[in-house]
Amino acid sequence: MPQRCPEAGQIADALIAEGYEKPETVFVCSPDGSGGHEMNAAALALIMANNTIERLTRELAESRREPEPREVTTVEELDALPEGIVILSEVGGVWERWLDGLGAVWRETGSSAKHYASDIALPARILFTPSTEEAP
Repeated sequence: MPQRCPEAGQIADALIAEGYEKPETVFVCSPDGSGGHEMNAAALALIMANNTIERLTRELAESRREPEPREVTTVEELDALPEGIVILSEVGGVWERWLDGLGAVWRETGSSAKHYASDIALPARILFTPSTEEAP
């Protein structure tokens, strides 16, 4: 039965403890102990790092996918939306939610007039939701 090379096992354990992904391949010494199949620590570390980079790249790509556009169908849903959100109304108007001295209002692109949620043609589609750092 093949045994794991002590050097490879120690480096694998240390890298896994640091958050690297465990390799799918098991690295073993030759059955006679000659080390003919021994993976040196540097090669094992490189394989583990590559596996981890591939996993992180996949995770990053998945996290950057845009969520499906959400539809808002009631005035109550509009009133619950955060400041800075941008929507597209049923008739094609682009609106942004603002907070001012009067409370929450909506402004249509290109206009300084203030409107209330009840003025917006529904349903509307959310185009942009600001993060907490992006909110006006």
